Amino acid sequence: QVGGGQPVWPYVIHGHYADAGDSAALLSGALNVPMVLTGHSLGRNKLEQLLKQGRQSWEDINSTYKIM
Repeated sequence: QVGGGQPVWPYVIHGHYADAGDSAALLSGALNVPMVLTGHSLGRNKLEQLLKQGRQSWEDINSTYKIM
């Protein structure tokens, strides 16, 4: 068992994307532990794949998914 049965406190809270970043920020504040965020997006890949399908225009895709 981690910590040999003793409580283990995190050194840092790490979040990915906006929703996990929000959760990490709340937890970080509650525990008084530093937080880091890896902010990245799959929007570019999603846009590319949707455009390849040819069913929606760029404008329709952006309106639906707010990629830009």
